[in-house]
Amino acid sequence: LLLLQPGAVTTPGTGEANSAAGNPQRAITVFQNGVSSQANNTRIDGALNAYPWLPVNIAYVPSPEAIQTVAVSTNAYDAEQGMAGGAAVNVAIKTGTNDLHGSFFERNTNNSFDAINNVFTRPGRLSKNIQNQFGFTLGGPVWIPKIIHGRDKLFWFMSYESTRQVQFAGSPNLTLPTAAMRTGDFSATGVVVYDPLTGNSDGTGRTPFLNNMIPTSRISPAAATLTGLLPSLTRPNVFVNNYDAYGATSYTVDRYDWKANYNPNDKAMLWGRYSISPMDIVAPLVLGKAGGDAFNGGNPGHAGGRIQVAAIGLTYSASPNLLFDGNVGYTRQNIGANGDPLDGDFGSDVLHIPGTNGPGPDYAGILAFQVAGIANIGNASTGSPFRFRDNQYTSTINVTHIRGAHNIRAGFEYDKAGLNHFQPQGGTFGTARGTFGFDGSLTALKGGTAINNAPPGSPLPSSPANSWAQFLLGFPSRAGKVTQVVDPIALRFSTWAFYVRDMWQVTPKLTFDYGLRWEYYPIYSHDHYGAVRFDPMTKFIYVGGENGVPEHAYASASKKGFGPRLGVAYRLTEKTVVRAGYGISTDPDNMRNQRNQYPSIVNQDYNPANTYQFISYAGVPNSDGSTRVSLADGIPAPTFPDITVGIIKPSSTASPTTYLPSTSTVTFPAYFNRGYYESWNFTIQ
Repeated sequence: LLLLQPGAVTTPGTGEANSAAGNPQRAITVFQNGVSSQANNTRIDGALNAYPWLPVNIAYVPSPEAIQTVAVSTNAYDAEQGMAGGAAVNVAIKTGTNDLHGSFFERNTNNSFDAINNVFTRPGRLSKNIQNQFGFTLGGPVWIPKIIHGRDKLFWFMSYESTRQVQFAGSPNLTLPTAAMRTGDFSATGVVVYDPLTGNSDGTGRTPFLNNMIPTSRISPAAATLTGLLPSLTRPNVFVNNYDAYGATSYTVDRYDWKANYNPNDKAMLWGRYSISPMDIVAPLVLGKAGGDAFNGGNPGHAGGRIQVAAIGLTYSASPNLLFDGNVGYTRQNIGANGDPLDGDFGSDVLHIPGTNGPGPDYAGILAFQVAGIANIGNASTGSPFRFRDNQYTSTINVTHIRGAHNIRAGFEYDKAGLNHFQPQGGTFGTARGTFGFDGSLTALKGGTAINNAPPGSPLPSSPANSWAQFLLGFPSRAGKVTQVVDPIALRFSTWAFYVRDMWQVTPKLTFDYGLRWEYYPIYSHDHYGAVRFDPMTKFIYVGGENGVPEHAYASASKKGFGPRLGVAYRLTEKTVVRAGYGISTDPDNMRNQRNQYPSIVNQDYNPANTYQFISYAGVPNSDGSTRVSLADGIPAPTFPDITVGIIKPSSTASPTTYLPSTSTVTFPAYFNRGYYESWNFTIQ
């Protein structure tokens, strides 16, 4: 319905932002009048329905069959509308009536309506997309003898909707090592494999392995274990694009809504609503027990969770010209993607690679191995695991006074939101369980044939032989791990707002609507300490609430968030109306980006000084007594920052074992004066 509004557009394709795991309700992204899609404000029965971390989405999408009305304001809002720069939306859930009413529906989509795969997809199997969406609604009156008598008193309504989708997806033309390469035999690849333990430290002077074969005794035990988990090739006689993976993904979302309305007398009305939506999303890994990327490009393994939304409200008519109304609401968003925890601490317990997985069960699963020219092995997703347990609270009270030609309305709102996140993210390489990269440089010769390329005259121009040989030997050319410093990262936001407006019926043809809104967004805080801010003037990081530093970290938020609103409507004729309006709205950004600021994560990322060289861990003894890092050496333990000192001087020297605030800190100014939106419109209808 939002896309029917003038000036509303969505993202190309489906219009859905983020992955199914990150946006399990599949909310549509809407840009209104050129304003950021993060500046919309959506409510259900007046209660906030925001997604605090990803504001382009909303937390809960009710069933269309449960919706009674949708009110949308997109420009020059009434002063009552706030916390928005794009669209202010309120969705009302249906209520019961004096009569019993209901509906039942079933929608089906399946692959019988789909076109076949293109001729270049092997082996030409037809992808399946089977979706069933079904549910019902039911509502009516409640009559309790001796307690509630007659009609127009107590009503109930409920709805249920389920979406079940199964997709048989394919990831064709992946590249895996041949059966011979898996044993260390590279004689048929045409690529010369060199022994990295020979020659000079810069990669020159290396000696090829005898007969282009790696002795069994030289193969890393961890690499051998992983190799044994790889699936057999679907085209065993070629070196590239030799494996096709097929598997089924599933998406299951249920939505339940309950609402009750009670009219104790002709002056008051009470209502309450509760909605819950459990979700389960399964995206298997393309290499089975060996991991790999997820089918359909989603988060690997299981994702989903549960959304809960509750609200209660009251309307009371104190006199024929004085009305009070208000509501309180609560939204609980508990979603996540856990990857493959059934594998346990695969890196440390099965592969026996120190420093992988841990600390704690959230880091369980198979780690990542990125071998150049080979499909990803293990779990290389940098977005999972994650767990979001976000809470939102809404409280509003309004009063309306009708005085002659004036309809005066005023109100107060207080909202509070909290992020409680586990999501170790530090870049495009490192993962929470550990990641090792193999680019082939350690088994190639500096100054010789290019990495993974065959000498001139070879029947095979290229093959991922060097990189796979390097993997078998267990010598990574890059290693990394991302560890979250505190669990959860817990941010707290609040918003205060007041407004007053007058709708003045000047004449039967002319109406003025004018008012003023004030919004205040205090500096955020954490659950057990305050805000954290880097001051570019002093070059210090201030941790609020620690060692005498104030909670706001010597920062203040502007209290000048005043937004005047003005509207006018004039009826020229019985068929023509002219409307115009102007308004200022405060930018509603909730400072969520401070989630990733100091001291959120320690990002360990180890690279060699130059190509063709080994990586090394300074001060960490290696298994063979050398400075060369192997899988047997694992990843060093991270060093966590001490925030209890309150004032921290960032290091000027990068170190992959510690947090480096000077290059990773997200900050905000000492005086945070928010931006604002000005909007106007002129309409002839």
